[in-house]
Amino acid sequence: MSFFLTQALVFRNLAQNPLRTLFTVMGIALGVAVFLAIQLLNRSALAEFEKSVTFLSGDSNLEIVSETGQLFDEHILSGLTWLWHENSRYTPVVSFVAALVSKVERDEPELVEVLGLDFMRDTPLEGWEFTQEGTPKDFLDIFKANCVYVSEGFARAHGIRLGDTLPLQLTDSQENVKVSGIYRTNSGTASIAQNLILGDISVIQDLFHQPERINRIQLTVPSHEVSLFQKRLQAQMHPGLVVQTLAERQKQLEKMLASFHINLQALSMVSLLVGMFLIYNTMSISILRRRVEIGTLRTLGLTRGQIFRLFLTEASVLGIIGMALGVALGVGLAQGGMAGVSKTLQTVYGASPLRQLDLSWVLLSISGLVGFLVTLLAAFPPIWEATQVQPALASRPSEESTRAQKRAWPLLGVGLLFLLLAAWACTWPSVDRIPVGGYAAAFLLMLGFAAMTPFVVLQTARLIKFVAEQMSFWRLQLAFANLQRALAKTSVAVASLMVSVALVVSIATMVGSFRSTVTDWVNQTLKADLFIEPTLRTYSPSAPGLSPEIVASIKKLPGVEAVDDFVERPISFRGEPTRLGAGNFQVLQRYGNLRFVGGQSHQSVFERVVSSPHNIVVSESFATRFNIRPGQMLSLPTPRGPLRLEIGGVYYDYASELGYIVMDKALYRQYFNDASSTSMAVYLAHGEEPEQLRQRILNTIGKTVPLTIRQNRELRHEVLRIFDNTFAITNVLLIISIVIAALSVAITLFTLVLELEAHLTLLRYLGAQINDIRRIILIQAGVFGALGGTLGILNGYFLSLILIFIINKQAFGWTLFFEWSWVFIIKLFLALLVGSVAAGWIPAQKQVTLLKPEVLRRA
Repeated sequence: MSFFLTQALVFRNLAQNPLRTLFTVMGIALGVAVFLAIQLLNRSALAEFEKSVTFLSGDSNLEIVSETGQLFDEHILSGLTWLWHENSRYTPVVSFVAALVSKVERDEPELVEVLGLDFMRDTPLEGWEFTQEGTPKDFLDIFKANCVYVSEGFARAHGIRLGDTLPLQLTDSQENVKVSGIYRTNSGTASIAQNLILGDISVIQDLFHQPERINRIQLTVPSHEVSLFQKRLQAQMHPGLVVQTLAERQKQLEKMLASFHINLQALSMVSLLVGMFLIYNTMSISILRRRVEIGTLRTLGLTRGQIFRLFLTEASVLGIIGMALGVALGVGLAQGGMAGVSKTLQTVYGASPLRQLDLSWVLLSISGLVGFLVTLLAAFPPIWEATQVQPALASRPSEESTRAQKRAWPLLGVGLLFLLLAAWACTWPSVDRIPVGGYAAAFLLMLGFAAMTPFVVLQTARLIKFVAEQMSFWRLQLAFANLQRALAKTSVAVASLMVSVALVVSIATMVGSFRSTVTDWVNQTLKADLFIEPTLRTYSPSAPGLSPEIVASIKKLPGVEAVDDFVERPISFRGEPTRLGAGNFQVLQRYGNLRFVGGQSHQSVFERVVSSPHNIVVSESFATRFNIRPGQMLSLPTPRGPLRLEIGGVYYDYASELGYIVMDKALYRQYFNDASSTSMAVYLAHGEEPEQLRQRILNTIGKTVPLTIRQNRELRHEVLRIFDNTFAITNVLLIISIVIAALSVAITLFTLVLELEAHLTLLRYLGAQINDIRRIILIQAGVFGALGGTLGILNGYFLSLILIFIINKQAFGWTLFFEWSWVFIIKLFLALLVGSVAAGWIPAQKQVTLLKPEVLRRA
């Protein structure tokens, strides 16, 4: 009996409504796909770093690094010899970024990491060995000038054999290195080693002109005494050096990428939310259509539990199919988005490039299970409603409408309560930079508008029906009478459409406001004529900067009026990663035009800052992260010990959510012993042509030092290009929201037309023309688009306020200027109307050409 009922009530219904079944499965699949793709990208990025740390560290469990991100003197090694007597060991490491010189013209250089190890000691690398063809002929070659080892994958990709010469582009020179060995690693770390070149530490130091300088010291101490050794080592460290565990190092990178990953996670949850409304819409309409069948089955003796299990089976079938398709589609989406996410992580955050997806069956299973559970969760309310159908009342056509209309007022109250809770959630502080209150407010806002939808639909239908009666517009009168009669179905459809439209409006407004703010910031602050940086730093922020000699030679060129040679590097502040910058404050005072929080003028701030050598400025995101205000003091770690600085001003900046501490270059050189520059802003004398100077620099200095030189307008364009690439993933969500909105309208219209077959057929028998029936259906379709669009736009307006002023501010620390585009809103609204009417055309055409007497008999 149970199998017969399942086949008759579940599988037959799915087969008889193929379009609705297809649309629902697509909605589930899209939600699961976006969720899984983002989880895969997040997990793969972190897994790549974990593999890198494990491979490069081997069995090391402590490391000594500079808090300022600088190279430091290797003479510190002489103070660590006591470790050999404590059953411990240590090894220095140095690493640099270089580019492979290719004979083929490429849009971007192929970057390699050149790692210097002490081959006189035990190298810390884990699980590597020479290939048969790549075993060195003389193992002492590695100590000769410019001799290196390359990985098996790298050698295969570039056709390299033992003994070949490999041309590398360094920051200020091109060097040829000899391949003295080819090594392989296990499959788990092969991608990490792909572009990793190994050499003896002294050879690599000489190659990059950094004698006796190192990046870090890796230590292996007894595992049960790691904490004790960490404290002992830290007590003897020079200022600016810190002893940390590998777990602490990994945690720092995770903090650096936290905002990027959290916002991707939020987008994935939004995709599931949109899918939930589609599932809820489908199941609600499916159950409402079969109220008579449910009542009949209840009369024949089926219990509420049996009814519940029948419809739960239907939701489960849809969920399983959607889950399977979503997992397959999600892997494809992740593969397609891997290059863009990898480039963002590498160029913006300096993280390791993402070379392959971490396709864990556990993650695939969990993502599929999440999609399946979301389907059941969304289907639960309408399924529960099905169990409450009274056998005696189910066959009454007016019963459904009466019940729905009675609930409109209580649901309005519930909706208003949700809106109040959303307003309260907006006041919550962030939790470890996670805008929990903002996300809660966005969810409550969605629920509030969804709960108020039946009341809005009912009152709109009554109002327009009344106006139509007074003006004798019988088609409009019938259309709105039908909408009022089928309130349960129409309100669910409008709510589903409203959610999709709200997401489109809010995300588009947030991105538009962000882009407008960045455009205004770029136009106002980038005032130099030329911007110069080493080409390697264009693609990797960890690449070395320009030497003082190059900076000095550019300053002497005719036509150059002033130069702000800027240096930027990662630094740790209060245990958190941030950015340190240093520039020529006198040049900034004269030529710059930074915008400061609180309305202070650029000139007034820099007059105060320049007059005091220990005054600095910080970016807004830094000030927000660390709760710092102008006039406060902060202590900054330097190689010469802690440096006390006073905050002279907080400026608006959108380059990095990690924030910036910016000091005068003279103070930086004094305390950090670094004369290099990572970039230059060049101001030309009046009448000089930027293009002529650029060509002059490229024809002289650029022949030996690859430079990227951009004119003012080119840099502005590049900043906006990077911005657009960073937010490209949001376009996927916008497209999915629009697709799901269209699916919601189509499902409801197909179902509603079937429900109104008797009424439409009766009108045909009473003399209504085909065009009259078609217009009634199309009017209903237009009403869906208008109501869903209006509510969605209103919801989207408030949701965009939460995104911009709560979520963005707490996650990134940026102040964005709200920009509401009426042009976009009007275009979207018109597109919704056209799309809704177009969605109603197929069911309209299907119904108006048929006369079905049996429908009247069933009615």
